[in-house]
Amino acid sequence: MIIEAFHILSHVSQNNHIIICVTRAGLFFLIVGEIANFAAYAFAQAILVTLLGALGIIISAALARTILCEKLNIFGILGCVLCVVGSTAIFLHAPQEREINSVKEVWDLATELGILFMSKCL
Repeated sequence: MIIEAFHILSHVSQNNHIIICVTRAGLFFLIVGEIANFAAYAFAQAILVTLLGALGIIISAALARTILCEKLNIFGILGCVLCVVGSTAIFLHAPQEREINSVKEVWDLATELGILFMSKCL
């Protein structure tokens, strides 16, 4: 299947070759961005990295509307508004992060009633 795809790609015209190169570059930068997002948790507070990820959704929607001329229907607008409202609520009500010094502290946090209930529901 993959060999057939490369065989088909080798017989495309010059214009399609440019589109394929741009698509591959976009895929490469998508992968690099996700790796950088994962690495950001080591250098910043989790609440900040999560909110920046939510902001990325809104930026992607705005860029898709302007660059790709996509129509943003009422559900897309509502999703962006809910993303902003939810991010603001999370940021305002987030507890302060604290230093964890032992594995027992991690175990105590992981076995709290709320976490156990949430994991049971999922």
